[in-house]
Amino acid sequence: MSLFRKTRMTRLKWASLTVVTTTLVVLVTGLIPWQPSTNLAFADVVRKKMKSLHSLSFQYTEQNGEHPVTTGTLLAMLTMGKGRGTRSSNGTDEIWISESRRLLILNPKRKEATLSIDKSPEKVRQRLRARGETYWDFFTGFGDGPATSLGNRTIDGRMATGFRMQMDATMLDCWVDPSTQLPILVEEWEKFHNRKTTRTHFEYNTHLDMDKSLFSTKPPEGYTVKEVIRNIPEIKIQKAPLYKKTEQNLVETLRVGAEVNGGVFPDSLHEKDIFRPLKQRMQDLQKSGRYTHELGEDMLVQANKMNPGIDFAGLLRDENDFHYAGAKIKVGDAKAPVCWWKPDGSQTYRVIYGDLSVRDVMPENLPSAK
Repeated sequence: MSLFRKTRMTRLKWASLTVVTTTLVVLVTGLIPWQPSTNLAFADVVRKKMKSLHSLSFQYTEQNGEHPVTTGTLLAMLTMGKGRGTRSSNGTDEIWISESRRLLILNPKRKEATLSIDKSPEKVRQRLRARGETYWDFFTGFGDGPATSLGNRTIDGRMATGFRMQMDATMLDCWVDPSTQLPILVEEWEKFHNRKTTRTHFEYNTHLDMDKSLFSTKPPEGYTVKEVIRNIPEIKIQKAPLYKKTEQNLVETLRVGAEVNGGVFPDSLHEKDIFRPLKQRMQDLQKSGRYTHELGEDMLVQANKMNPGIDFAGLLRDENDFHYAGAKIKVGDAKAPVCWWKPDGSQTYRVIYGDLSVRDVMPENLPSAK
């Protein structure tokens, strides 16, 4: 059943949503023309193609580590910055509606509504968009990088041409129908965040008419409403350019990861492990009533310091043979290897030890991976 109702929309720009919602929609606009080249001017092609599209819809399935599988749909008014979708996970069905700085999440079964209002400074919103917290701005980041040809395959009886792009630790495979030059399957996964999202059943529309009530963020009558204010503080974050993360970013991630974990390196570089101490501290402060704006800002700074190193490790390919063995190792142990990998074209491995020193090691002298 089509999600469109005589839709008409024009530009892909959507206010930042919750982390889950952003992940679901962030890469939807993988629009690239079919051509045999493996060196596409991807960003230019996407921007030109988007000018002719005013709306789109798709279905998705998200697998996120140990969490239950999430399924749903999305209908987006591209230019007007509005979206509407459904999600189902672990027996819970929700409807969400996004409009500018407002996000409404409805639970029809319980008659509950959560209205999130973003009051973050505009500078913060601009920085979040640059980091990919709206699906159009995030996708232009992929456009800046190379697109690798995946060849041809048949999908649901249709011939498709595939392209692979990478931004930091996120990989995107986009399969395009040559006749329409639009995606029919988009697969996205994040190596160290243990998350994969698959998008199918794409529909595109060039019309402008749409029932505006579909995108109203006014809670329906009869619902219990909970209002949440999102106000991210304006902080300075040094962000390494895309594709230029270095081993020093990984060293800093390990340093901060151990600092927030009581002097012990995290169990892994996966999101659930490396950010667990900060999440727990936040919950403890909120329960005890000791949470302050300054403490929240400090934790946000620490979290952002760890992201570039996670990205560096995520960019390493299988042939780089990356291993992590830092669980339960204390900072300062100069003899304990925390992680190691083989740089491109190198005969030796780079090994980071518990004292955060980095040394070259021959393959025969490597520690055993745990």
